[in-house]
Amino acid sequence: MDTNQILGYIASFLIGITLGLFGGGGTILTVPVLYYLLHIESDISILYSMFIVGMATFVGGINSYINHNLNLKAAYSFGIPSLIAVFITRKTITPWIDAQTWTMGSYILTGKHLLMFLFAVLMIVVSLFMILKKQDNEIEEQVKKKKFYFGIILKAMLVGFISGLIGAGGGFIIVPSLMTFYKLNVKEAIGTSLIIIAANSFFGFMGDFIQLSATPFQLSFDTNRFYTNEWSFLLLFSFIAILGILFGLWIARKIQSNKLKVAFGYFVLLMGIYVFFKELFN
Repeated sequence: MDTNQILGYIASFLIGITLGLFGGGGTILTVPVLYYLLHIESDISILYSMFIVGMATFVGGINSYINHNLNLKAAYSFGIPSLIAVFITRKTITPWIDAQTWTMGSYILTGKHLLMFLFAVLMIVVSLFMILKKQDNEIEEQVKKKKFYFGIILKAMLVGFISGLIGAGGGFIIVPSLMTFYKLNVKEAIGTSLIIIAANSFFGFMGDFIQLSATPFQLSFDTNRFYTNEWSFLLLFSFIAILGILFGLWIARKIQSNKLKVAFGYFVLLMGIYVFFKELFN
C-alpha cells in the first residue's frame, strides 16, 4: 500500500465525518480524492463515488432512524422525484457529455474534462452556500403538515440531476429544503438527507449497468461490466467512510456544527478552485 492509498483511506474517514455532521458536503470530496489522489479515471471516479457514498449514507440513515432522526414521509416524497432524475441523467445526459469533444483554438475540451469543470463549479457554489448561509440549529418544533409543494419537486429533480451528472449527493440542497418545506429540525433534516442520498447514489450506480432499449422494449443487466469493478477497494473504502459517518453523527449530537460548516466551506472552496485550474491547464 503506497502513500496515496493511505491518504485516500484517511480521506474516506473524513468524508464520512462530514456526511454525519452536515448531512452532505462529504460527497463533494469523494470524486477529487478518487480522481486526483488515487488516479482513477473521472467517469469511474464518479461511478465509484456513488457506491461509496451510498453505502456510507445508508448506514448513517439507519443510525438516524434508530435515534428517531429520520422522517420517512419526507424521504420518499422528496426521494422519488430525485430518483427519476438520477436515472434519466445517467442514461441520457452523462453519456452524451462523456462522448463529446470541443475544440476552441488550440484548446481541446473533452467530455470528461467538462464533467470535472462542472464538479469544480459545484464545489465553489456549495462552499459559498456553506460559508454565507446562516442556519439556526434551534428551530422551534411545529406541527408538521406535509404538503406536496411544486418547489420541492423542482429541488428534488435538481438533486437527482446533480447526483446523476457528477456523483454528488446534493445534501447542501436537501437539508435546507427539508427544513423549509417539511419544517424538520436540523437533526431530522440531516438524518432524512442521508437516506435520500443513499437511494440516489445506489440507484445511480446500479443504473449504469442496466441496459434499456425502447424499440423493441428490452431491459437487461450488464453482469460482466458489473463484476469488473474493483470490489475489494470499494468495500474497504466504503467501510472506512461508514466508520467516519457514525463518528460524525456521534459528534453532531455533542456539538453545534455551524462553525465547523463555515470552516469546511472554506476548505471546499479552496478544493474547488484547485480542481478548476487543474483541469483548465491540464
